[in-house]
Amino acid sequence: ILEIVLKVFVNTLKFALITSPLWFLLLVKLLRRRRRKFAKDPVDRLSGGWREVTGRVRDLGTKLPHSNTRYENGQLLEQRFPEAGMPTLATSADRHVFGPTTPTDQQVDEYWSDVGTALKQMRRSVPWWRRPLAVLSPASIPWGHARDVVLARSSRRITRIRTSRMGEWTRARASALKGAVTEKLSRRKKV
Repeated sequence: ILEIVLKVFVNTLKFALITSPLWFLLLVKLLRRRRRKFAKDPVDRLSGGWREVTGRVRDLGTKLPHSNTRYENGQLLEQRFPEAGMPTLATSADRHVFGPTTPTDQQVDEYWSDVGTALKQMRRSVPWWRRPLAVLSPASIPWGHARDVVLARSSRRITRIRTSRMGEWTRARASALKGAVTEKLSRRKKV
């Protein structure tokens, strides 16, 4: 019986290892959604709702121009997902983000409720075989942006290290020069 348990454990471990990229992808998407939905700033939460919509659109296979405004993208998405009410979502996000007052928590919660409804409508409008592909699609994850962030952090770290080493060298050199100048001046005073 121990042999059977061990085989089951090893096979389960193999399966988990083979499917780990999919689990990682699902975890990244879940954490991203939570970060967007529960951001401290209400404006960030509203913007996050729209980003959640555009991310799902990318996962479903529709590319949006980066240069478009929310409203323009909403108009484009209205053609692809007519029942989702994208122009209304885009206009609402713009009104709250660029409006004179900060949106209330109730307005943000209502917006996220509308986002959830729109996401369901979008999911229903695609063929059944496309739905699981969208869940597992890496299209909405900005890998290039993540790479740029990592590179920027590492370059700042390298710059800090160089600067601190250069600072030590500069201080040591300045101290040595100060000592040499002081010594020369004291010799001149003696003469």
